[in-house]
Amino acid sequence: MIVTIKAPELKIGMFIDISSSWYKNPFWVDKFTITSDDQINKILDAGIEKANVDTIRSKAIIKGLKDINNEKEEKNYTIIKNEDQEKKQVLHDYHNQRTGLLHPPPDNIFDNIFATNSDDLLTSEIKDAIRDIKSPPDIRARIIYRYGLGVMKYLFNHPEPEVIKASKKELTYITEMIVAEPKTASFLINVVSNDKNIFTHCVNVGIKATLLAISMYGKTDKYDLPELGANFFLHDIGATKIDTNIVNKPGKVTDEEFEQIKLHPFLGYKILDDLELLNFDTWTVTMHHHERADGSGYPSGIKKNDIHPFALICGIADVYDALTSRRLYRTDRNKPVAAIKIIMDEMLPHFGSQLLTEFVLLFKNRN
Repeated sequence: MIVTIKAPELKIGMFIDISSSWYKNPFWVDKFTITSDDQINKILDAGIEKANVDTIRSKAIIKGLKDINNEKEEKNYTIIKNEDQEKKQVLHDYHNQRTGLLHPPPDNIFDNIFATNSDDLLTSEIKDAIRDIKSPPDIRARIIYRYGLGVMKYLFNHPEPEVIKASKKELTYITEMIVAEPKTASFLINVVSNDKNIFTHCVNVGIKATLLAISMYGKTDKYDLPELGANFFLHDIGATKIDTNIVNKPGKVTDEEFEQIKLHPFLGYKILDDLELLNFDTWTVTMHHHERADGSGYPSGIKKNDIHPFALICGIADVYDALTSRRLYRTDRNKPVAAIKIIMDEMLPHFGSQLLTEFVLLFKNRN
């Protein structure tokens, strides 16, 4: 019988499995019998919170075995299951915290996020919610995520020049908040969406790449992190120039269709260049987030030393979201820990140990 117990309750004689915490594991093996208090202390010091215990192979008696076995697994992520449901819920939570309302706000609040003047995409209700720094960080994280989805959805549905320019401003504002509010940012790693599509992908990549850039460069003012973060959100903007039937195809794409998809980095570069929104950071993120160290990537096939770290940051967030999403031709979905393990096992030569370690630590330190 396998039961899950909290790490402080571990005893000498228990046969444990800590493979789910492989990235924290201080030992060479994942499954073993605890033989000393020193091993328990190492587990606690490594930040491992729980372990699976095989009661048949354990010599120690587990106190409260029945209660432990019936304990529900705690949730690691806030999952947005449905767009319409989430539209109501995030502002409902916000208003409950601020005013004690017992009912959600009117349905049309999120329907009118974008004003007629595309230079001002936020309604007063959303501005109030986002700019209220007194609201709890977990709720702010959900509001920021939801608003990011709104911006990117509108952008992909209306990829006109004025919308792209206005969206870039709003995305920069979003990343400014992520940079300025570490507590809110720490909750963002937990917020995911089950509505898998191109604009959700852009938000997921934008947030995780921004968090990774903060982790790597946040202690210096050498880089404009809000501007860089906005570029991460816009990394796939070139997809707006590709046939939507290909971009949103539910089944596997053909070789010819994949050749079309491989054009999106160059198309994105052209869009931003034509709108005079292009600088070096934008160019390297947009053009090179699919390049690989061995030259097997696209569109340029450049190799290790020619790929800028900003492109690699976007690339690893892109790979992670592809592994954990049911998107485009993917019908399977890897769980977060499994996805990270795949990246560590298969992508180390492409991204390097330092970048991969920093990315893994984003999840280790999550709330």
